[in-house]
Amino acid sequence: MARPIDYLLGNNIDKRTGLPMGVIGGNPSYMPSRVKMSALPQVGNGQAYNQDIAMRSGNPIPVRPMTNAGVIQNTPFKNNAPTLLTGTNTGQANTGLLGSSFNDPRSVGNFALASNLLQNSGYSTTPKTTGEIIGSGMGAYMKGRMAQEDRLSAKSQNSLKNQLEMAKYMNDLQKMKLDQQNIEKEDSKTSFTQEKDLRKEFTGLAKPFRETITNFNKAYAFAMKKNPTGASDIALVFSFMKALDPRSVVRENEQATTENAGGVPAYIRNFYNKLATGQKFDPVVREEIIDASRSLVVGQVQSQKDLENEYKGYAERNKLSVDNVYTSLLPKSGTYLNPIKVSSTDEAEEKLKDGQFFVLPNGSIGDIQ
Repeated sequence: MARPIDYLLGNNIDKRTGLPMGVIGGNPSYMPSRVKMSALPQVGNGQAYNQDIAMRSGNPIPVRPMTNAGVIQNTPFKNNAPTLLTGTNTGQANTGLLGSSFNDPRSVGNFALASNLLQNSGYSTTPKTTGEIIGSGMGAYMKGRMAQEDRLSAKSQNSLKNQLEMAKYMNDLQKMKLDQQNIEKEDSKTSFTQEKDLRKEFTGLAKPFRETITNFNKAYAFAMKKNPTGASDIALVFSFMKALDPRSVVRENEQATTENAGGVPAYIRNFYNKLATGQKFDPVVREEIIDASRSLVVGQVQSQKDLENEYKGYAERNKLSVDNVYTSLLPKSGTYLNPIKVSSTDEAEEKLKDGQFFVLPNGSIGDIQ
């Protein structure tokens, strides 16, 4: 049965190809060679396969062993199937239709494109051409993409701005710490100077009391000797005179006169001068002298206490160290100058330690042996 095209082209048509004879390869009766297969492909490296298979040109197909995954051996596997988020080569991001993520400017642009196309493809009383719809969609794509790029750029700039502000804050904080350290050093230096000046003032004002305490301790030691001698009695009176008048210039083994011991009462000077001639004191006289010495010190304790409280207030109000300003010279509790008050000797023996002094309600002073 003749075909309509035969009437147009005549009988010079190859019925197997539908093409004029002699057009392809100069073969007036061109027909692709049949593909021959002697067996089904076998997977693995065992028996040969793809035997007796020829191309349309008649040339045999070279045998290429394949793995059980259908991949030619010794050739890298390539996944050339593109996805929405990747390109045609596996692992190459940012080349696909939507980009690397939904925040990618291309992804946002494509969403805008799709939304615009959907809006323009619906029913409308004003028909639009395909070109108008595509053009509007491309405009929406560019607008959405550029807007997202602007947002990402602004976000990056804000992040950089925040980093710069944080760096500036850290620098300011470090500078503040260094300034604080310098201030503390200056304050410490100033405090040391103030403490030094106050201690110098206190030492000068407390010097008379210190000398009185020192001379009393000497006199007490001489008065408490078990076997007193003339020399110890002389030292006792000499220490007592120095406690009475620290400015006196009388020396041991010389006569006490109004010139060198003007601040010492005459009867004490007479006692001292008699001892210098070899006389000894009666024990009662020794007790009287030591009692007089104690009374002399106790009479100055309150003044010394007031002085120490005054300088303690200076230190505390100026946030200085009290210990660096002064060291207390007041007699400690339990000493002869500051005995512990008890109601009876039994109470003293029960509560006090050896060597501590106590005072009874009648004023008598004793110590725990």
